[in-house]
Amino acid sequence: AGQGVLAAQMSRGRNFLGFLGNFSSRTPLRLFCSSSLTQLQSWEAKLIDLFHSHAPIADLTGMRLRFDGEETVVELPYNNKLDSSPRPGRLLGSTHGGVYCLLADTAGWFASARGREGGWPLTTTLSCHFVKSSKEKDIAARARVVQSSPRQDICEVRIVDKEGLDLAYVTAVFAVAARKG
Repeated sequence: AGQGVLAAQMSRGRNFLGFLGNFSSRTPLRLFCSSSLTQLQSWEAKLIDLFHSHAPIADLTGMRLRFDGEETVVELPYNNKLDSSPRPGRLLGSTHGGVYCLLADTAGWFASARGREGGWPLTTTLSCHFVKSSKEKDIAARARVVQSSPRQDICEVRIVDKEGLDLAYVTAVFAVAARKG
């Protein structure tokens, strides 16, 4: 699987979040050799640690990040505190639509960051198309970069339930900030 994995461009220098360490010089989009694959896996491990250890939203919601082939996956176990408010005309026990957007933004951000070691994506646009509500189920966001340029990534995100049924389709655009120094 190692030589079939594609990587986006990497940035030069030291990440401004010091605990992420030093990174390689800018390289063009290319197939990874085994040493580059090891570098990608190391970067993915740092991203997972960053999310689980340093992002309060992960602790607050119970979200979990993982990488599955070309997809970035953010899973959310069902939590009734994230349901829509109970009122007439609302499906009780249905996950609030804003939670779909939170998952999509998080998964899209990490999909962008995954291919930009040392870069820092900034969400510029998030467009969510709701298909179906989720009632008392675990849900997940599955994101992948569909177009990349030196300063921007466009991600496609699917919000799905644990059976894989599509709940929402999201397009997320991320500007990639150039680091100073």
